[in-house]
Order: sequence, then C-alpha cells, then structure tokens
Amino acid sequence: MKTKGLIIINFLIFFSCTNEKKVYDHYDSGEIKKVYLLKNGEKNGVEKIFYRNGKLKRIQNFKNGIGSDSVVYYYPDSSNLSKITEKLFINDSLKEVVFFDHSGRKIIEGKVLMKNPDKRIGIWKFHNKKNDSLVEYLLINNKSYTNQIWIIKNKDTLLRKSNYFKSFIPKTVRRGEVLRLRFYLEAPFFSSTSDLEILMPASLN
Repeated sequence: MKTKGLIIINFLIFFSCTNEKKVYDHYDSGEIKKVYLLKNGEKNGVEKIFYRNGKLKRIQNFKNGIGSDSVVYYYPDSSNLSKITEKLFINDSLKEVVFFDHSGRKIIEGKVLMKNPDKRIGIWKFHNKKNDSLVEYLLINNKSYTNQIWIIKNKDTLLRKSNYFKSFIPKTVRRGEVLRLRFYLEAPFFSSTSDLEILMPASLN
C-alpha cells in the first residue's frame, strides 16, 4: 500500500509540471523580449515585456489566456514620463489612462476611446507644481475639442485663467412647451461679451 501511494504522488507532481511552463521570447539579437507563464496552453499570471536594454516596458496580468483590464507601460529613460497605466472603463468602450513622472508623481489622468486612444473625452486632470487644471473634452465628428478649462490653485478656481460656463436647463419639459436654455460665461477666456456657440443634433433619432 505504501508503494502505491508513492506512485500516485509522483504522478500528480509530474502531471502538474508538464502543464505549466515559463516561456521566454527573444529579440533577433538575443535579448529577452517577453516572459510569461503558460498553464494548460494559456497565459496565466504576470506577463512582462522588456526593451532591448533590459528595462521593463509593459506588465499585464492574465487568467486563462485573457488579459486583465489594467496594463502598466514604462517609458524609456529618455522620456520625461516614467510610466502610464491603462484601465478599461464603461463597457470597454473607453479606457482610463494615468501618466506618472520619474518621481512617481501622478501628472495627467483622463479617459480616451478604446479603439482610438488619441481621442480624449470627458474631464482630464493635469497636476502641475504651481497650479492644477481640469479640462473638459468633447468628441464631435470623431475629433476631440476643448470645451471648458478650470485652473485650480489651493483648491480655489482662478477665474482670470479659466474658461468655463454655467448652464441652466429645466429637468422636465411638457410636450409643445418652448424649451428655454440659459448659459452664462462665468469665466470667459477673452471677455464677457464673447459669443457662445451651441451645437444641437439635427435629429434625436
């Protein structure tokens, strides 16, 4: 009975080892390009991608061959940025990106389109040593446009450097009733007499 028990244990150890292996991909010149773990033929655990000089380039976790919704990218030494993190957001149509400098300080954060990461959308935060700023981007005809800007210093908004408005829109409207919209340039970039252009959809269908 003892012999049979030893045989079963050895078999389980052998089976486990043959279904899990560490894979190394290399550049043509021989440097390590990628390291990941295969379990039952699928990626599991942390995948690391490197630059040719051996510096870390990207980290992502995998489970049963599917990558996690968070990815960390590391910039080369010549860049002013240290790393950027990405996280999928809102039904995978948008992703949140955060930029860090070499000291690990968060400097920029916002959202972009998943399929077109050059298109900024929504409120972006820019963290500077003197002043912080919030910038709202709108996506119109597949192009990102700056809509409003808030310059923040010690949690106070600097009106002279900002560019934003307030809107007054009724929550409910009866059928046949005239809809009245009011917009107020609280911090105009040029002057309080600046023109305000409002874009309305041609059809609500």
